[in-house]
Amino acid sequence: MLSKDMIIGIAGAVVLAGAMIGIIVYESATFADGSGGPAGGTLYSVGFVEKSETFTYPGTVESGAPHTGNNTIAIRNVTRIVFRLAWQDDETTLTGEDTFTMKVTAPSGASVSFSPSQSVSSDSGDITITAALSNLPDAKKVVAAQSANEAANAAFGDGLASDNGIGEWLAELQVASGGSVPLLPADTGNAYSLEMTVFHYEPQASRVEDDAAGILDK
Repeated sequence: MLSKDMIIGIAGAVVLAGAMIGIIVYESATFADGSGGPAGGTLYSVGFVEKSETFTYPGTVESGAPHTGNNTIAIRNVTRIVFRLAWQDDETTLTGEDTFTMKVTAPSGASVSFSPSQSVSSDSGDITITAALSNLPDAKKVVAAQSANEAANAAFGDGLASDNGIGEWLAELQVASGGSVPLLPADTGNAYSLEMTVFHYEPQASRVEDDAAGILDK
């Protein structure tokens, strides 16, 4: 017959073993997105957001004198680059509307598609060309970290990073004069503004407020 003390000791051992099993199950569980369980710290949900940087280049260009602007992009994870050319015709009363042409050239080796095309002409005072390079990732992860910045850096590493589009981009501008009048120069120069907007993505972390039991797979 077991003594009362021994029964209490066995019961305590069973409770302890059950607690240990619970810890093991929790440690080996995975988050709903397939990432590993928390190793300490706060739970963060990490996804991707799109941001943009705009560069503006003013200048003048004359008929028959092509002008090429260049900009070296060192930003990673570029989704698209939008080139917008706006100009003010030097004179239209006598010679009519000038026609601008903008041609965009991507860095060597870049995988890119242009919309509406790589080269566009217009006499309306505005041309826009979009260079599409990649899509915004829709992947998400839940990770444990000491800060949002740490979580954002650790969640994907370089797994979804892209260098496509890094390098020198060229925008070639040409003007075809609407006409000429004797004793007047063919073109006195058209003032323009070229905007280059670079859209890119980066990871962003936010704290998970849900109960841990609702995040773990069961």
